[in-house]
Amino acid sequence: MQYRQATKADLTEIEELLKDNNLPFSDCSEHIDNFILKEEKNKIIGIGCIEIYGRNGLIRSMVVAKNYRRSGVAKEILRTLKEKAFDSGVTDIYLLTETAIEYFKTVGFKALDRDDAPDSIKNTKQFNAICPSSAVVMYSKIKH
Repeated sequence: MQYRQATKADLTEIEELLKDNNLPFSDCSEHIDNFILKEEKNKIIGIGCIEIYGRNGLIRSMVVAKNYRRSGVAKEILRTLKEKAFDSGVTDIYLLTETAIEYFKTVGFKALDRDDAPDSIKNTKQFNAICPSSAVVMYSKIKH
């Protein structure tokens, strides 16, 4: 299995994976260069994206196909996204989730009051338009 940066040619398959898992996909084309994906047998089985806003990063659109969950794919995608963010000068990462709160706690994220998120994150489409207001904001420092 291989991890790689997504290209525009992957967009339809990325959107399908997000749709199949009831996750937003409307602005993926705007951030295609920030997607990391995992393939097996020429099929995308996991994806994640990091939007970078100065010292802050926003992880979004992270999902693993049902048949590949609990196999370490999500952890490797997250590690790869963190490395990409770290290399870009990011020190703090955020995400919004309704369904994966417990998973992200196990990998070092903490829930954060929405009002405590930095403006750079609050001003994203994910924060103020795409994700519902019921989504939990989570935060972690990048450690190397």
